[in-house]
Amino acid sequence: MNESINLPLFRINSFYEDAKLSMAKYNFERGCLIGELTQEESLLPKGYSTLLVNILQTWQQKIEICLQKAQKMKEIKANINCKKMALFFG
Repeated sequence: MNESINLPLFRINSFYEDAKLSMAKYNFERGCLIGELTQEESLLPKGYSTLLVNILQTWQQKIEICLQKAQKMKEIKANINCKKMALFFG
């Protein structure tokens, strides 16, 4: 079994690569479903914008936790602000 799959930065990179491959499959004419829905939120039923924001915040929290684990494992420097990095990702 490949032990690198448990490394936090490997997991983030795998997520990124999977998303990139999914977009390439459609010649980059399609993006992230949540991102695209956010752009069209004025056309969506009431309450959807809150749902979309919650999804993005959940993703950011997961990335932040993964980055914190990377710090503990010394994959990234201890002085990196994981919350800000996660916001940048989202």
